[in-house]
Amino acid sequence: MTFKAGKSGNENGRPKGTGYRQQIFNILVESHREELFSCALKLALSGNENMLRLFLERMLPPKPKSDAISFSLSVESLVEKSSVLMQKLSEGEINVSDAETLMRTIYMESKIYEADELKKQVDELMRRAGKE
Repeated sequence: MTFKAGKSGNENGRPKGTGYRQQIFNILVESHREELFSCALKLALSGNENMLRLFLERMLPPKPKSDAISFSLSVESLVEKSSVLMQKLSEGEINVSDAETLMRTIYMESKIYEADELKKQVDELMRRAGKE
């Protein structure tokens, strides 16, 4: 059986009655919601690792992917920027992951600087070659 592009594999849509099991489950569980929650909480508090993990995963907010960094790398040289960054890391102002990300950023800045310098040198050579 092959499907044609842009054409649904289920022309009639979802069959009637699907989702019915979920509705029955919800009806059955809803009346016991408080008891189930209480039991799950007791299990977590008694040391049940799976239940404890479930509660912690649901209760703790997810770790933000990136927070703003509140210091400035206002020095000129890339070496000085790296030194400031290492100082902030050693003082505990930033974590290792953030330091690594910033070091990669400094590294990319150095590559951009190198590419710009190389372009200037090539342009100068082309200019000199055109005069001779």
